[in-house]
Amino acid sequence: MRRAIKDSVLVREVEQASPGRQLLSIPRAWRRRVQRTSSLLESFYHAIRGLSVAFQAERNLKIHSVLAVVAVALACYLRFDASSWALLFLSIGLVITAELLNTAIERAVDMFTGGEFNNLAKDAKDVAAGAVVCASLTSLAIGASIYLPRIFGLFAASH
Repeated sequence: MRRAIKDSVLVREVEQASPGRQLLSIPRAWRRRVQRTSSLLESFYHAIRGLSVAFQAERNLKIHSVLAVVAVALACYLRFDASSWALLFLSIGLVITAELLNTAIERAVDMFTGGEFNNLAKDAKDVAAGAVVCASLTSLAIGASIYLPRIFGLFAASH
């Protein structure tokens, strides 16, 4: 159900896929814009929408997010110092950013190829996935360097 006014006026829209669930009031023009935005608020809207789309569609992003929550919880338990927190958040940000870029590249390649196989498209998608693996391994190495000494310290203190 739509209540149409003018493009510049806020419009409430009820999502047909989820009856009874209303979306935020968003200018209609924002939902269809392809050119550069003129508003900082509109830029944030598109960025948050992109995060939402990626999180809903990408299984690996969900996995990385759950692992990030576990890492933060363990860091709270181990009482990380400021520099360890900084390294942890940089590592989490690196992996999430790589996953988001991978998602964007995969979708752009899929749109460009129209679902037909292309060796260059396959290479582009594989390289993007490789970047996520590289970011994840880097994050794992950083995590090992900040978690393992503390975990070993806990065991040494108990014996």
